[in-house]
Amino acid sequence: MTFARTTLVALFVLFSCDRVSEAIPVFDDTFTSTSSTMSLTLSGAAVLPATAGGPVAFSHVNAFWNVQGSIRIRDNFNVGGVFRDQVEITGTARHLNHPLGDGQTGPGNLLPFMFLIQGIAPGGVALTPPGGAIKSHGTHSDVETLSGARTAGPGGQIVDWTATTKVDHDLAPVPEPATLTLFSLTALGLLRLVRRRDHRD
Repeated sequence: MTFARTTLVALFVLFSCDRVSEAIPVFDDTFTSTSSTMSLTLSGAAVLPATAGGPVAFSHVNAFWNVQGSIRIRDNFNVGGVFRDQVEITGTARHLNHPLGDGQTGPGNLLPFMFLIQGIAPGGVALTPPGGAIKSHGTHSDVETLSGARTAGPGGQIVDWTATTKVDHDLAPVPEPATLTLFSLTALGLLRLVRRRDHRD
């Protein structure tokens, strides 16, 4: 009985490990950064059973940036009876420290990003937020830019794909709503003053 149980446990562990290894998606992960910029590009070749799997986490942390996320790659995924390949990426980026000499301290806000890449047309690449986002970072701002692409094959297949997230620490501050309102009221006041002078003349 002991030998039989041990054999069954060993077979179960071996089978489970094999299944886990098959569930790891295959993709390229390229991360570059400076004190004020960062770029993350995830990309892959054709979506096949051998390259599909997940979700699995990815992480890039250094003195200036913290980028966290997960990726799932699905081969012939059924959505409402329509089969297509699908790549899902979700994550966040945060600027941890300001570049030296810009007079600011403390981390910036979280910048979320999401890519949904599918082997269908049109609408094969969906970005959230669309194109990226801008968030204040002290008296400055972090500007996020999202871009994605894929080559679609027949039958909802993805031949290759890429998803890029870039964040730039911009020296130009993001105008606050109160500042914009004050500017608008000032402009209206000046316009009325000019019109009154024209009428008097």
